[in-house]
Amino acid sequence: AGLLRIVDSLHCCCRTNYRPLKVNGEILGQIKADFASVLAKDPFFKVTQSEVAIQGEKDEITQKLDQFNRTLRGSLITGWREEQYPAVKCWGEEPRFLIERAAANFYGFCAYRGHGNVFF
Repeated sequence: AGLLRIVDSLHCCCRTNYRPLKVNGEILGQIKADFASVLAKDPFFKVTQSEVAIQGEKDEITQKLDQFNRTLRGSLITGWREEQYPAVKCWGEEPRFLIERAAANFYGFCAYRGHGNVFF
């Protein structure tokens, strides 16, 4: 029953509510329209009706995103960890930039985690 609810909820997902996040011309994630309006307040982000784009070298993007995300810390972005997470399109790739793990999902790319169980 729980899985069926999840599948049914996927029909409610409207792709027009998302905009691709382009990093140096490459689509890296999908950003919700309401978060895109937050990004539009900062000139670093080029926000249009069809996409959100950022340009720059890895270190520059990392620094700019860190500065911007810290302004949202505790209000919109919760669970801040001070953990720089690699922004990748697929597992194992070279990161395009680093981002606070708590902010990763807002930018619409995959956030991988490890989990371990220990039994004695």
